[in-house]
Amino acid sequence: MISPVKVWRRQKTIRDLLGKTGVILSWTKIFTPPPQFKHIAPYTIVYAKLENGQNICAQLVDFLDNSILIDNKRVVVTLRKLRESVADDVIPYTIACKLI
Repeated sequence: MISPVKVWRRQKTIRDLLGKTGVILSWTKIFTPPPQFKHIAPYTIVYAKLENGQNICAQLVDFLDNSILIDNKRVVVTLRKLRESVADDVIPYTIACKLI
């Protein structure tokens, strides 16, 4: 279970990344994920350089075909639900990247 305090503190860093654009430096597809992500496997992870110079690693969402993935493709940082809430009704969110 994630502490509501940790969720609140983490949202400050997430908020600063939302809406930033960047380019894909590299990507990979995960076929054997950790137990908490088995329900979304296989999924694609990108390593992207944002416009502010920061590099991030995040899941790529809302795309249909891996054949359109190439390096230097533009992405925007968005918000996605990480998993369902457990006991405290705190829904954890995380960043994800979406093709522009």
